[in-house]
Amino acid sequence: MSNGGGSVTTTDAQDLSLTGNTLSLTNDATTVNLAPYLDNTDAQTLSIAGATLSISGGNSVALPGGTVTSVSGTSPINVATGTTTPVISLGTVPVANGGTGLTTLTSNGVLYGNGTGNVNLTAAPIPGQVLLGNASSVPTFTTVSGDATISSAGVVTLNQNNNGYIKNQFAAAQSTANFWISSNGRMDGGLTVGAGATIDNNNGNTGTINTNALAFGNASGEGIASKRNAGGNQYGLDFYTNFTNRMAITGAGNVGIGTTAPAARLNVVGGATWLSRDGLGECCGVGATLALAEATTTTGRVAGISFHNGGQSEGNMSLQQNTINGVSSRRIQFYDNQSLGMGLELSGRLWYGTSGVRTETRDNAGLQGDAGAQSGFFETSAPAANWYPDASNWQHLIDARHSNSGNNYAMQLAGSFFDQNLWLRKTNGSANTAWTQVHTNASMKANQYTLGSTTTTTTSTTVWKTFPGLSQTITLAAGDRVFFDLAGTVYSTNSYGYHQISIGISAAPAGGPAAGSFLSGLTAGGAAGTGKGGTIVANHDYSGLNYEPYSPFASTASYDVGTAGTYTFVVYIRTTTGSTATFGGPTNNGTYTGLKYTILRQ
Repeated sequence: MSNGGGSVTTTDAQDLSLTGNTLSLTNDATTVNLAPYLDNTDAQTLSIAGATLSISGGNSVALPGGTVTSVSGTSPINVATGTTTPVISLGTVPVANGGTGLTTLTSNGVLYGNGTGNVNLTAAPIPGQVLLGNASSVPTFTTVSGDATISSAGVVTLNQNNNGYIKNQFAAAQSTANFWISSNGRMDGGLTVGAGATIDNNNGNTGTINTNALAFGNASGEGIASKRNAGGNQYGLDFYTNFTNRMAITGAGNVGIGTTAPAARLNVVGGATWLSRDGLGECCGVGATLALAEATTTTGRVAGISFHNGGQSEGNMSLQQNTINGVSSRRIQFYDNQSLGMGLELSGRLWYGTSGVRTETRDNAGLQGDAGAQSGFFETSAPAANWYPDASNWQHLIDARHSNSGNNYAMQLAGSFFDQNLWLRKTNGSANTAWTQVHTNASMKANQYTLGSTTTTTTSTTVWKTFPGLSQTITLAAGDRVFFDLAGTVYSTNSYGYHQISIGISAAPAGGPAAGSFLSGLTAGGAAGTGKGGTIVANHDYSGLNYEPYSPFASTASYDVGTAGTYTFVVYIRTTTGSTATFGGPTNNGTYTGLKYTILRQ
């Protein structure tokens, strides 16, 4: 303890005082002279044990009638005397020394402070008041409004004044009130929730809109619920109208309309689905499940679907009323990256390919199915590979392919835009299978020669004789093919005889066949025989012909030109028995038949 400061705690009511260097205690005449110890006060300790007061390095004093435990103060501390219960009077203790800075306290008041100044004291509350901060954040006991009361036991009672509403004003209910809670739990007016709100915190919804749900209107059957028990759309969201679940969102994110168990991201059951940007289209023709509708005449929009594969491709399908290739029609149109690719008119007409004419482009006639070839109609301005000989410029191609795209079996017909020649082939598993030209009257008419004779020619020798008037000289190119058609009659009065007729070459260019050669491959119209170069042999057996001396003959043949140049084709006749035969003579009805052949140049 130092002079002028210290603390005393006592269990009685005595006063301890210090005058100069003399320490005294009320109700005790004994004093203590502290002068001898002044030089030790900076490092001495005053202590009390029971009723004994002592100082380190000095004497001790017995304190009768009480126990002092501590002494503190900023001014001389007085201990009242004359009582067995000493009282230590400390005076006003400031906040800095652990006091309140107050000289008096109000009964039932609440102390509050700011940490530096004197502690303040509220007024004593009356029953039912609560401690609230006022506009200056000062704690103040406040009386709850007339809409609710709080008992001393802490029970809050909502009053049913003004039609049973708790509202944002004290007067009668008005339409401007922002938040009302009625006696049956209904809230009217606007409600703003700052930190979120929880519906059905007790997880009591069992899949209905009746309880534990967010409902709209009074018993209207409209609202949103989340089934919390097992089964059905547990932990999903169910949307109700007229107490019926109309739409469900599962916990996995699938959306169902007309079903509570959608199996896809969007699952619509029970009726047509109508999609429209302007809502003015028609719905839904011929019982359609999905209808895309637009008010085209008003907005210019058309109903359509767009397909997108990220980083790969995009396409569209739409319904159009327009004119393509001179035909005005309603049609389903398909696009690839905004370029028109194919269309199906509602009349059933399908169009695709370049300009919608159902023709596609194919430069390589030998393309295999797994390389992109398909059956269909094609064109090219630059025939690149596997076309017929000398194909150039614009070409047609019709391709009918095998169903297995892994092979190359196809039947193909091709030809130039600018002539009447046709080429045919069956690929037979190879892209470069040779083409064969198809001949028609139209394609070979300019190279057709017809020679005929109504006169007769008679021979009775076995030496070949040229039939006059039936020779033809023409200029041919290597690779040409000449077709022959020979027909006529032979007459003989002998009862037997072999009379032969054939086609040969009497003149040919250097490097070609020798003069006097016969064509091979002739087919006989009469009885088959032997002869040079496959010549026709007409066997005339008088009795075998019912004694008729007339025998018709007809034959066809072909010749492939190997060497280009000028050729002369002739008809040869002879007999093999030395009998007389007349070629081109009268028939059995008394008329003459001409002997003719036709040369077709390819």
